[in-house]
Amino acid sequence: MISIPKQLLLFLPAGTSVGTLEKLVNRVNEIAQMRNPQNGHVSQLAGQDVVSVEINKQIMSSQATSLIIALLLVLACLIIGFNSIKIGFLALIPVLVVLSWEPGALVMMDIPLFYHQYHSSFDNDWNWD
Repeated sequence: MISIPKQLLLFLPAGTSVGTLEKLVNRVNEIAQMRNPQNGHVSQLAGQDVVSVEINKQIMSSQATSLIIALLLVLACLIIGFNSIKIGFLALIPVLVVLSWEPGALVMMDIPLFYHQYHSSFDNDWNWD
């Protein structure tokens, strides 16, 4: 008797937020890990959506580090340029005001800052159990 391989194709809707995609990808991978077929192999989800989720995670994790390094380099340039530590720190204040302006305005307008804060009606439409 010849065994025919079984495959599951999963299509995630276009325009889904990265936060929702991450939840769906993680849930599908959890389901894949729980399955233990007798004659076969279960793989984790792969494809463009998985790559998008991973790239977004890496960008978000390195963003804070890059910002701190950039601010320290700007501070060093200001201290060297003005030849004074006190004036260097004072000159950094406008830069900090500009950097805090965008997130401050977004928070005041109730716009989420991070991808995982997005919510979609799509989240409630899927029952994975």
